[in-house]
Amino acid sequence: MKMMRKMGYVPGQGLGANKQGIVEPIQAVLRPGRAAVGAYGRESKGPNFGESSGDTQKRVECSRDDGKVEEPSRRGNWKKTGSKKSVKYQYKTIDEVIAESGSLKQRLSSGSSGVKVIDMTGKEQKVYSGYDAYAAKTRAIVEAQVERLVFDVPELMHNLNLLINETEETIRRNDRQMRFLRDQTAALENDSMQIQAALWKEREEQKRVEELNDLLERFSTKSDEGNVTLDECRELFQKMQTEYFEEYRLFRLEEIAITNVLPLIQHYFLTWDALDNDQMNYGIALISEWKKILEIEQRGIFNVTKSLENLSPFERLLWDGWMPVMRKIALRWSPRDDPQSMLHVVEKWLPMLPLWMRENLLEQIVIPRIAAQVDEWNPLTDRIPIHTWLHPWLDVMGDRLQPIFSPIRQKLAKALKEWNPTDRSALSMLRPWKGCFASATMSAFLAMNIIPKLEKALQEMIYDPTKNHRYDEFYAALDWTELIGAEGIAAVLVRSFFPKWYETLCIWLESPRVVAQEVVMWYNEWKSRFPVEISSLIIVQEQLKRALIAMKQAQQGVQVTKEIHPPLPPPEPVPGIYNSAPPRIQPPPPHLSFKDLVELRAREAGVLYVPQVNKFREGKPVYWFGNVSIYIDRNVIFGFNVETQQWSPIGLDHLLSIC
Repeated sequence: MKMMRKMGYVPGQGLGANKQGIVEPIQAVLRPGRAAVGAYGRESKGPNFGESSGDTQKRVECSRDDGKVEEPSRRGNWKKTGSKKSVKYQYKTIDEVIAESGSLKQRLSSGSSGVKVIDMTGKEQKVYSGYDAYAAKTRAIVEAQVERLVFDVPELMHNLNLLINETEETIRRNDRQMRFLRDQTAALENDSMQIQAALWKEREEQKRVEELNDLLERFSTKSDEGNVTLDECRELFQKMQTEYFEEYRLFRLEEIAITNVLPLIQHYFLTWDALDNDQMNYGIALISEWKKILEIEQRGIFNVTKSLENLSPFERLLWDGWMPVMRKIALRWSPRDDPQSMLHVVEKWLPMLPLWMRENLLEQIVIPRIAAQVDEWNPLTDRIPIHTWLHPWLDVMGDRLQPIFSPIRQKLAKALKEWNPTDRSALSMLRPWKGCFASATMSAFLAMNIIPKLEKALQEMIYDPTKNHRYDEFYAALDWTELIGAEGIAAVLVRSFFPKWYETLCIWLESPRVVAQEVVMWYNEWKSRFPVEISSLIIVQEQLKRALIAMKQAQQGVQVTKEIHPPLPPPEPVPGIYNSAPPRIQPPPPHLSFKDLVELRAREAGVLYVPQVNKFREGKPVYWFGNVSIYIDRNVIFGFNVETQQWSPIGLDHLLSIC
């Protein structure tokens, strides 16, 4: 090599001009056994794959400079070698073993279990079905880069590796168990703290319950002795709601009011006279206070309870303590003689009552008394008009009075059979009912009971100015304009007044001693008698114009035309609204439906037939047929039986007979 260096050779580089030649020749190496090529590891000292000759030479020179000259040796013998090498031991602490376990576990858990794993860390390539199978294999010892030349016993090495693996596994198992016990201890400590808090809370609740029990026992003892007042009961409930609210709600202590407060409420209202004006506000403040105490939670609009078992304590106080007194007072109350006293009581107490109790008070107590008084009422002999004691109830009752209006109209119609149109009492009697009856109902009533009599009176009136100067029938007809309307009165005049009036004019104009000036004055007087709302209508203007034409014809010497247009037919009431029909009713057409037939029969019989407001049964509207609630389903009439509280089919003829 020295000679080659003198000739320009640079150690670590190859020979030749481009430094690509090898320095050492190919060496023959004796294979120790008879196995195949590659079975004993690397056999040649030549260049590695992809390594240039210069790199190979440099690597060999470096190994020679370091003094690490490899010599062939027999592997696996027990004989000492010439050189002594220091044995290097590899130590692992417990923390390192635990850390390796954690990192390995993390790597295994992060990968997919179904991925094929190729292990190329050892001498041989091994393929595993997944990371789980790879983790289950015996942990391989990292092979040293140098060959074992001193000590190589596979069985002993296996046993030592096995002991190491078992020791490491024991360390890991103890670590897992220690962490589990540490977590379990923390959980038990947390549970213990929660149990201690719950136990303390239970003891506090027990203490509160015992105090509440002592309070109730003392109150019960005093109540048994009869020394409890309403003020003491109120203080007890207020104390329970403020200091023991949870126990008050949990044990439903408001029920105590039924056994302790109810007798006191009954005794309190025992001497109450609701019809006395001096006692009008009696008990309102007391019941209002107990309503605030017992009704902590407002009930919904659908919590309408009518059974005694489901009544709230406050409802029991009203139903058993206050309502019996109202029933007793209603028995001696006369709606005709004393309408205001009961009305004031009802208006003051309605806000205190639940919804279902309001309905019970109005429908079961007040309305029956009013209905009984209406049955006794006679419009011909009773000196007190019915509207003076019935109309004040309209704001409170609303549509509940509709069944009562039907007999009232029947009585009024009966009283008007002998009525003289010149009698103004009928108008004063019907005027207050204009806003109570529906407009169509009022029109039908007037069309049957008033208009025919007005027409008859106008037809019988004397139009000769020499014999009649007052024309009371004509002015009586005009007085009904406020109820019948201007158009209705105009139609009555066209049918019954103008034919006779025009006939009188024609006779006068054909008289040989007629004075035109007198006829004009007579015409102007009649024209001025018509109110503006009537004279401005076209049908009235046509009649007056016809009279002017006749007067002009007479002045010109032309024969006066006596023909007039046929009178208008009488107005028919709105079908299905009121209890009567005009005298001339056409037979029902062939295409008349069943509902129309019911309406027609109701009008013929003079029975009320109107829909009830916002009331339906099985999706069908409910009607008032007289005082019976009905609905029609598939051409079948179903009526409500008040006694059985059920809906049942009913015939039309039977329905008319009971109405």
